[in-house]
Amino acid sequence: MAKVMLFSFNLVDNQRVEELGIAYIASTLRMQGHDVTIDSIHAKTYPYEEIVAFQPDYIGCTTYYDTREDVSYFIHKVKSITNCKICLGGIHASLFAVEWMQKNPDIDHIIKGEGEYTYCELINALDNNTSLEGINGLVYRKDGQVIENPDRPLIAPLSELPRASRDVIKKYHLRRALISTSRGCKRSCRFCCSPLYWRRGGKRQWRGLDMKDVAEEIQLIYNTYGISCFFIQDESFEDDIEDSYQRLFEIANLLIQQQNPYCLTVYTRCDFYQKSSPELMQLLKQAGLVRVFIGIESANCEDLKLYGKSDNFYHSEKSIQYFNVNEINTSIGFINFNPFSTMERL
Repeated sequence: MAKVMLFSFNLVDNQRVEELGIAYIASTLRMQGHDVTIDSIHAKTYPYEEIVAFQPDYIGCTTYYDTREDVSYFIHKVKSITNCKICLGGIHASLFAVEWMQKNPDIDHIIKGEGEYTYCELINALDNNTSLEGINGLVYRKDGQVIENPDRPLIAPLSELPRASRDVIKKYHLRRALISTSRGCKRSCRFCCSPLYWRRGGKRQWRGLDMKDVAEEIQLIYNTYGISCFFIQDESFEDDIEDSYQRLFEIANLLIQQQNPYCLTVYTRCDFYQKSSPELMQLLKQAGLVRVFIGIESANCEDLKLYGKSDNFYHSEKSIQYFNVNEINTSIGFINFNPFSTMERL
């Protein structure tokens, strides 16, 4: 049995939030009997004596572009007080794995893509002193060189995975929980890292969870922690295999049956209003939908074309109007500048 500490650095306005990536990894490691802790921290104020006290064999960190400096500070500090192996994962580490390992000697391993099975295999190999060559999705050092193994196939079905561990909610008494009902995205916006992160075999791949399992998880969190606010982190809530909204009808009906006062926030696209119906919107409101985040990105067609968006600005306006009429709060994503910006386009 290994002792593992997992960290995220995605604080929002100095408030701790969950990180589902390491929460799923923690659950998978625990299924194999490993002793795992999870925390959401600020690298400069974290009490490093907790690491000394726990004496971990392995430390894992999830990384994004805007947390890369915190991660670098943290792992350098850790290496000065312990000999444990440090493994990074997440979007930024996945896309720049070899480059980052070449520049930063504090990193022992990087996992590209989904980390649940890769991290388990890595720990088992290190514990048993066996080769790392056959571990897909892993980047590591050997004889002074950085070795990049082949990508790991995406996990399918997602029902193979245990539910995410909710340690951060419990430790910090959070009032909002993150939920994932799918992984991947069915679009290819040019500014977005998602198509690169989830692409395997030259194709975009989207996978959805059974909505009955999702509804059960939401109810479990509500009953266990008293949390009624949920942020559904799917890259676009309406995505499904058949390009219909059947999954939305299903989850809405399941949550309504639970009769709990949920507040749901989701990501959606500008063209949602074209396929939606009064029946669907009424069900979503009854289920608890109160806020949508829409990736508008630009107010001119030239930039929308540049970004690979299928929407024109007409859809953006109509989408906001649609949610306003239905009394759903809207937040928007907007890209202020790009390398081809002109005053006219701005």
